Amino acid sequence: QDYYTDDSQYRDSPYSGYRDDNSYYSNNNYYPSKDYDNNNEKYVCENGPFEGFLVRSIEFCRADITVPTDFPTIQAAINASNPGDTIKVLPGIYTEQITISKNLTIIGSGAKSTTINAPAVLTNGLLGSPYIVEVNNGAKLSIKGFTISGLEVQNCGNTPLDGVAGFNVLEGGTLKLDSSTIRDCTFVAVRIGTPPPLGSQVGHATITKTDITDYRNGGIVTFTSGSTLTITKSNIIGSDTYVEGQIGILVEFGAKGIITHNKVSGNICNLSLPDCGPDFFTEIQGFGIIVTCTDKGSVISNNYVLNNDVGIAVGGETGSCKFDHNK
Repeated sequence: QDYYTDDSQYRDSPYSGYRDDNSYYSNNNYYPSKDYDNNNEKYVCENGPFEGFLVRSIEFCRADITVPTDFPTIQAAINASNPGDTIKVLPGIYTEQITISKNLTIIGSGAKSTTINAPAVLTNGLLGSPYIVEVNNGAKLSIKGFTISGLEVQNCGNTPLDGVAGFNVLEGGTLKLDSSTIRDCTFVAVRIGTPPPLGSQVGHATITKTDITDYRNGGIVTFTSGSTLTITKSNIIGSDTYVEGQIGILVEFGAKGIITHNKVSGNICNLSLPDCGPDFFTEIQGFGIIVTCTDKGSVISNNYVLNNDVGIAVGGETGSCKFDHNK
């Protein structure tokens, strides 16, 4: 937070904070250039970054952008924003495809009232496949309080090259997803990085209190050394109606996963499909969690894994992952 008084300017100071009623507070190392006056009105810049001194105080703050008040679509607001801005989205259904290549915070009005709905026609992203939201160019996106709704169709893609992703996190991008829902037809709900055949993209994601369902292939898939996934207090729920071999959470090709306090269920290969069956070597099953343990920082603990063909599957180097207190 940046504190200052109106009609005053700041100069560099060896002290920490500003003077207020003869007390110092830990903030920026700036204080009014004239003696403190109790009659001055104090302002707090809650969202904008501190942009330097010798600037009139009222210029320090940048107001939040509101959709649809300021811009009719979320993407229009993103295009007009500056790195570090906050975009607030009022209740409604926003049918659009979104690309983020700068650091932003996007806050919906709650998953029950604010929906980003996939348009009927989606363009391809960096991987040459369609997506609803893509984070790239090293951007850091913090997004909270949305439903991301996929296509309302049976077939939303059969391979990584034609399947729809709810979120793509690529080119070193970072996704922080909180208190949201991803539903309806996606091939993969969240893709973080890519496996080597697709170019070894790196991505990072922290997912909290989020419900993910209706994916056709994977709920959350994380690929490539250097990519990271932290997921906690979330529900990953498969849908066995149309597909073979769903995976709730997948971490492989050297990626690191911290998977704790989640519920993973419903990843069952539909026995009406010809390749489904119980033989691990010749038939296909559904998996709750698959982790290839190559990073000693990976942790899978305190998860409730139920109603999957295979609950937790582990490969890789012995002792490279920590597993405990899973039910």
